[in-house]
Amino acid sequence: MSSIVAISTPQGIGGISIIRLSGEDSLSIASRAFEMATPTDVQPRRFYLGYVGAEERIDQCLMVYFKAPFSYTGEDVVEFHCHGNMLIARRVVELLVDLGATMADRGEFTRRAFLNGKMNLASCEGIADMINADSDASLRAGYRLMRGELSTTVSEMQEILTEVLSAIDGALDYPEELYDDVYEDTPIRLERVSDTLYRLISTYREGRMLREGVSVAIVGEPNTGKSSLLNRILKYDRAIVTDVAGTTRDTLTESVLYRDVKLNFTDTAGIREGEDIVEIQGIERSKEAAQGADLVVVLLDATKELGAEQRRLIDEYANRLHVVAVNKTDLNRDFEIEDAMYISAKTGEGVDELLDKIVSLTVGRGDGEVVTHVRHLDALKRAYASIRSAIDSYDLATIDVTAIDIKDAWSALGEITGTTVSEEIVASIFSRFCVGK
Repeated sequence: MSSIVAISTPQGIGGISIIRLSGEDSLSIASRAFEMATPTDVQPRRFYLGYVGAEERIDQCLMVYFKAPFSYTGEDVVEFHCHGNMLIARRVVELLVDLGATMADRGEFTRRAFLNGKMNLASCEGIADMINADSDASLRAGYRLMRGELSTTVSEMQEILTEVLSAIDGALDYPEELYDDVYEDTPIRLERVSDTLYRLISTYREGRMLREGVSVAIVGEPNTGKSSLLNRILKYDRAIVTDVAGTTRDTLTESVLYRDVKLNFTDTAGIREGEDIVEIQGIERSKEAAQGADLVVVLLDATKELGAEQRRLIDEYANRLHVVAVNKTDLNRDFEIEDAMYISAKTGEGVDELLDKIVSLTVGRGDGEVVTHVRHLDALKRAYASIRSAIDSYDLATIDVTAIDIKDAWSALGEITGTTVSEEIVASIFSRFCVGK
């Protein structure tokens, strides 16, 4: 493959800009672009001070060489660490292109790492998640994916299935010696895989929230303090607050980091019989936001008696993940309702405890092995369906028919690590990377 080049650091002014070359001609191209301050033979993994620029010096910088296969891409890689100005970085890239390199596509360095066996596909996705993480929780989830926690579990399941398929082949070739033992052992092994798949699938909801954030809708009657609560959580006045019922006419979504987790709060219009078309549309959007939320905060007013409308709201979200919170406890502490949390958006009392409750109900501690990508979830579900089919029909089908389901499960799992994935999926994944990674 041709040698590729790109700027690997973000655009802007900073301490350094890193320009990366990868490919079999990288060192040759770099040597023609770089003049060492003290000429010597280039050794891998050593920095050399010098000047970049063939005919006209562009910058004084550092150059480092990584010899294949001990590099990020598995190919020869050269990096120039220049002063952090995009004008310098672009001129260096232009020079390297003139000397024979080609511009890298999105994610091409990581794609070459995948193709050269330096990492599997799930680990590549973990790198992208780390780069794009906007909370410590999503960063940790991306790191665990990059490190290979999911890949290791998937590979272990594939290994079990491979052993089962080998045993089935042996039993078909030598039925008198092996068939009975294989017939008894196969469903036991398949159940082990089935249990692991079920456990992983059940983690997706938490994994998605770790990666994307927890969506929380605040619902309630007008003037229960929904906007005040949002402002208190954000620690600034984002939503308009007045004594006029129905001030909030539309949904308003803002995010906050709390205990390393991103929480996406949606302030909604007060739910009641709308008085005009604008308010009616706002109330409908409120209901839609609540239906799509990971968790609903049903906000009640401690200064009002628990009426039919408030009870209806509680009942409406009873089967959803929800928290009932009673606001304005600074004005009335005699309001009591079972399993409710008591807060004051005005003073902040109980608000941190409410946020703690939201985090504990949705992502818990945010530790452990979780599935964070819908692509992985889809592959796991198809593998699970195939394994369950093999188990449920085991006594009804011949063992060679069972092997078909097992092969389907093995192939589905391979899509996660990349052993059986299509080129279209690979291209789609790396198209979401930035240039230079």
